[in-house]
Amino acid sequence: MKESLMKIRVDADSTWAGHESMRFAKEAGFKDKALWEIAITASELASNIVKFAVRGTLTIREIFVPRHGIEIEAEDDGPGIDDPRAATKDGYSEGRDLSLEEGPYPRRGLGAGLGAVNRLMNELSIENKTDGGAKITARKWLTDNHNHE
Repeated sequence: MKESLMKIRVDADSTWAGHESMRFAKEAGFKDKALWEIAITASELASNIVKFAVRGTLTIREIFVPRHGIEIEAEDDGPGIDDPRAATKDGYSEGRDLSLEEGPYPRRGLGAGLGAVNRLMNELSIENKTDGGAKITARKWLTDNHNHE
């Protein structure tokens, strides 16, 4: 199994993660829109590591079970995610629903977050580790009708 492990420490690592994941996905056979969706996912997950946990790892691997695709795994030793189910909804960030906030510019950041990752990928799982931190796994299938090639 091919994989690429990246240590995530600074903001620039999210750009690197996006480029590396796109290169990796292209070698696996993904095309067009799916490449960008994978790159956005990797970049978002790396950005979240820096923002919430300071450091962690991002692993991109080609998988063949249960079918051919790409798996992106983000792991950190940060505070974890209080409500994993809510975190996958659009407009939810930093433990709160941003749509409820007042003012002309209530949101910080792009607002993409795990809601976008959930939409862009075919599968998303969030696990709070018992020793602290989070492990997020996102998968995109090459053979799926929803990969937007």
